[in-house]
Amino acid sequence: MTHFDTAFRGPRMSSVGWLSHEETFAYYEQSDICVVPSVWREPFGLVAVEAMAAGLPVCASDIGGLRDIVVHGETGFLFPPGDGKKLAAKIERLLDDAALRGAMGNAGYERVLALYTWDAVVERHYLPMFATFRKGKTG
Repeated sequence: MTHFDTAFRGPRMSSVGWLSHEETFAYYEQSDICVVPSVWREPFGLVAVEAMAAGLPVCASDIGGLRDIVVHGETGFLFPPGDGKKLAAKIERLLDDAALRGAMGNAGYERVLALYTWDAVVERHYLPMFATFRKGKTG
């Protein structure tokens, strides 16, 4: 057992190690919130998007791509990387307020549908790129 495994054992928290895609979503279904405490600038926070797709509010470090995914106060909370006290306060607020968890979870789910489905990504990123290529060839 690693130090991480020992530190994160408790009645409301667990460390499960590496999971398959299916297992990951099974855990999301059993969860009330998702915490993404990154300390490095993740270019894209897939865990945050997956959790939001599962209807969970997300507490994430205010760093890298996470700040573009999580809308502070709407789909979850952002906190300064490495600030355990602020993270704990955000977690406590969410765990103490089921209505807030539900509202943020729903807002996150809607954000995923609007921005992160394959159709949305193609429409926002790929179609404009291909239109530019096409104009270059014909114009």
